[in-house]
Amino acid sequence: MIDAKELRIGNWLIANNAHDKNLKYGQVTHVFMAESGGYTVDYHYPGSWFDPIPLTPEILMKCEFGFSYRTVFHDNSGYDHYCKAGRFRVVIYENGECEYDKFTRFKYLHQLQNLYYAITQTELNYKP
Repeated sequence: MIDAKELRIGNWLIANNAHDKNLKYGQVTHVFMAESGGYTVDYHYPGSWFDPIPLTPEILMKCEFGFSYRTVFHDNSGYDHYCKAGRFRVVIYENGECEYDKFTRFKYLHQLQNLYYAITQTELNYKP
């Protein structure tokens, strides 16, 4: 389960299918910051039913990021650069880790949603 302190209303999560095989994705609708800490998804599902969505090139494309270019090293390893609206750039490494700048690293969609909102004051569009 994701720590409630990491989430904002509107963050997207993926169902872990432990309870409902038909449930695929959901959006956080309530975040409780009391000592118990918790959250609900789509108004009634408990947060324990959901996991973070790992960032992939496909997820970035669904968030309206465009592929910019690939940096390749002598051993053929490398990383890809994605850009949204010409201003917001993200690097995705082969191990799945992402970077906004040299100091901000993340792996999950909800983290990118929160970062994007903090910097631009607009929600990051995503539709599963």
